[in-house]
Amino acid sequence: MKNHTDVLIFHTAICVGASQIALDGRCESDIRIAPSRKRSGMEIFMEQSYAEANAKKKTTPATVALKIVLILIVITIFMASFLSKFIMLLGVAAAVALIWYWPRFNVEWEYVYCDGQLDFDMIQGGEKRKNILRIEIEEADAVAPLESSRMDGYRHLPVKDFTSLRSEAKVYAIATRANEKEEKMVITFEPSEKMLEMMYTKCPNIVEK
Repeated sequence: MKNHTDVLIFHTAICVGASQIALDGRCESDIRIAPSRKRSGMEIFMEQSYAEANAKKKTTPATVALKIVLILIVITIFMASFLSKFIMLLGVAAAVALIWYWPRFNVEWEYVYCDGQLDFDMIQGGEKRKNILRIEIEEADAVAPLESSRMDGYRHLPVKDFTSLRSEAKVYAIATRANEKEEKMVITFEPSEKMLEMMYTKCPNIVEK
């Protein structure tokens, strides 16, 4: 009985060893090192020359007051709607117009930088997008923090404000010319660190970090 058991154990050990050898051989033959994917020239270019940033515009007291006035106008028209059907239809039209316009109170600025070109887009209601301005950084006189002494000579110029209006925001200014116009202006915006670094690399004599 003991001899039979020893034989069974020996046979099992041989089977396990053979299975392990076969498995090891299969693994060695099946394992392949996946070749690393090379990035295209376009991907490298976009990584080194493209950046986006956003600034959601703060709701100001003037905007709140305008909302209240518009709501009161619509309510007043509805309250007077019993006087005639025309006023009732006018109230319905005013309500529809207010609902349509309401998302436009939510404004977000988007800055898109690509190899020296900077776009300023306005997004209303999180959906409607409109390009407001496009400039070339190389054509600007200066790009610096708004409070920098470098901007002292441009503080008399008209300002295009693309900031969030938040007191804690880090605001930069660009002294440049409007598209196809000779008069200068100052653009205020809130670039990201990546965008600022790219602009500085492109035009170190113009951009102040």
